[in-house]
Amino acid sequence: MAKHYIRQTSPHRIPVLGRKSVKWLAAPGAGPHKKNESVSATSLLRDFLGIAKTASEAERIMSEGNFLGDGKKVTKGSFPVGFMDVVYLPLEKKHYVITIKNGKFACAPKTGETDRKYCQVAKKHTMPGAKQVCTMHDGRTMPADKGLAVGDTVVMEVPSGKLVRLLKRQEGAKCIITSGKHAGTLAIVGKILERVGSMGN
Repeated sequence: MAKHYIRQTSPHRIPVLGRKSVKWLAAPGAGPHKKNESVSATSLLRDFLGIAKTASEAERIMSEGNFLGDGKKVTKGSFPVGFMDVVYLPLEKKHYVITIKNGKFACAPKTGETDRKYCQVAKKHTMPGAKQVCTMHDGRTMPADKGLAVGDTVVMEVPSGKLVRLLKRQEGAKCIITSGKHAGTLAIVGKILERVGSMGN
């Protein structure tokens, strides 16, 4: 797996920052988010937030325990940070949430409910022993016996993963478009269309 992108050919979700200053962009490694749906912790500190001037400085910040993702210390620069992840920087005493703006990842300040994270139910499957489990968009799992359905959003406490409240996918619900030319747009669910087939709705 490549450890770097050439900035001009990086995934479409990643804005081309510092085009003239640095040629390479640190690529995310294995973790909770897919590579093309995340940015590395190093890139977040250096390119998005400007907290670090170099990759080495970003690595030092993390090695000293000054970068938390969803309430847990992150020590590897390749750690993938993705949509709705909550980042805390103890030295800055600031929380951020990863959002999408104009189709690109953005890092927005988070002031309220800093220990809360929004996760969408991506799929529902059966484990050995006929136990049903839901997998969230960030890879974490949760028992399906809590009334969860694919497309619903859960508000959970981080880092514990405790379910705080459930937001059902239904007409009239607020949502964020996460793909396509309108990615990053806040919207209201108008109508839910059911599709016939093996793919989810």
